[in-house]
Amino acid sequence: MAHFTKYICFYELDKNNVLLLNALTSAIDILDKISFTKIQKMIDKQKLLNPESNFELYNSLKASGFD
Repeated sequence: MAHFTKYICFYELDKNNVLLLNALTSAIDILDKISFTKIQKMIDKQKLLNPESNFELYNSLKASGFD
């Protein structure tokens, strides 16, 4: 399960992409709006990112250092 902490920042790059930055670990990634929306909903509901139901997104974030 991935936890989103106060160290993770989002910056809108354009209408289709969002920069994801972990200020603690210096991990960085660019997300499409669909992935960003999924993450934002989980943060708003204080839910964890479930690797079983979001396999691609979870693995992408893990590979980028967001685990």
